[in-house]
Amino acid sequence: MSNIDCGSLTRIDRGGIDLKGPIRLGARLDGVLALIKHPRAGTSGDHPDYLAEYTPQGGSPRPAGAAWNKHSDRIGGFISISLDDPDWPSPINLTAFPIKGDQDNPTWVIVWSRPRGPRAPEQDAPLA
Repeated sequence: MSNIDCGSLTRIDRGGIDLKGPIRLGARLDGVLALIKHPRAGTSGDHPDYLAEYTPQGGSPRPAGAAWNKHSDRIGGFISISLDDPDWPSPINLTAFPIKGDQDNPTWVIVWSRPRGPRAPEQDAPLA
């Protein structure tokens, strides 16, 4: 599975936004991603930990999905992010991993992983 770094998040804790940073992934994403603490985070397993807000270059912020705090014994804590937009052919699933460094206020690198399995025919590159 190929992984592509496509942005980063830093903790800002102001204006209702917990994490924010630039994100770019091909033609679908080119702007700023903000994660805002979900008002019911931690109350049950049904609610995400964050609401995701995406601001395209030169555009206005808009709701774009949700994110969950996760933990793995192998890699530790990370954030699973799911973004969707009616203009996109499918949702985008991202993972944010903390970069080693400042343990109290880490920077998170955002990674997109290509899903396993064959691509849909319209995504295949034309044969020359």
